[in-house]
Amino acid sequence: MDTVGRLARRFGLSRSTLLYYDRIGLLRPTGHAKGEYRRYSAADAARLARICTLRGAGLPLEGIARVLDGPDTALGQALEARLDELSREMQALREQQRVILGLLGSDRMTSGAVGDGLLDKATWVALLRDAGFTEEDMRRWHADFERRAPESHLRFLRLLCLPKNEIDLIRAWAASPLRIENIRKASQYHMEHLFRFFEGIPRKGPSGEAETLAALDLARKAAPELLGPGRTPNILDIGCGAGPQSRILARETGGRVLATDVYQPFLDELAAAARLDGTADRITPLACDMNALADNPEIQARAPFDLLWAEGSLFVMGHVNALKTLSAFLAPGGIL
Repeated sequence: MDTVGRLARRFGLSRSTLLYYDRIGLLRPTGHAKGEYRRYSAADAARLARICTLRGAGLPLEGIARVLDGPDTALGQALEARLDELSREMQALREQQRVILGLLGSDRMTSGAVGDGLLDKATWVALLRDAGFTEEDMRRWHADFERRAPESHLRFLRLLCLPKNEIDLIRAWAASPLRIENIRKASQYHMEHLFRFFEGIPRKGPSGEAETLAALDLARKAAPELLGPGRTPNILDIGCGAGPQSRILARETGGRVLATDVYQPFLDELAAAARLDGTADRITPLACDMNALADNPEIQARAPFDLLWAEGSLFVMGHVNALKTLSAFLAPGGIL
């Protein structure tokens, strides 16, 4: 067993670092009771070795905790995310290198425009164009500057003698990609936990078999030539979850159901249940984001559909947008 000081020295860390790891729950000593010294076992040392390795890869502490205490897939996911981050940073450095090389080779650089304090917006844009920058390159340059050093970016824009409203506009659109990426990451993280919460629950939202049958009865009355007895309707179930309604539709109509959901474990639940109740041969589970339905080749190949079904899911698309988008998939006289 090692004391906190001895273990810290073994790994070239400070004692306060290990105390902090203990406080946040990342590395708790095996031997530690109130009023006693911390004692670290061989297993604790092995965990610390992994922590140091992952820190060397640039993973944040919260990410390391998820890797150490999460499923086996957590490490691969964390490393892939870190690799993407490094790729973006390397791309940003290449862009900065290109700016510097372009500026050094520009005639404008040696003409006194910059050195004499005469740099303005027109001169700066001309310098970037001389360096081979497109409009999109310039936008990325500003976005990277805003992300890495927002205060320096602000000072630079003021150096160009731009009016405040133009500076605010440039900073707003420069920051947008970062905000969107942060929103995407946060949304993906929280949605993953939300989906996991619903795993194993037969229905992922309100309603039940009676409501599904009642809605199907209304659809049959509205389009008997497509959904009536003896028909084999082509059905798209959007945001199906574990698909209890998909199986009801297949059983009650005798039709073919293409059941879509963004979360594969829900589709796996559907496939298993369909095998048990004998509807598997009429149901095709498909992993697809409902906002990307129009771009999915399998949906395009199966369209048009006699019946579009969505139990408690269309709000994700926005109801008006959903109606506009999905109407393109309907067969003549078809029902949503």
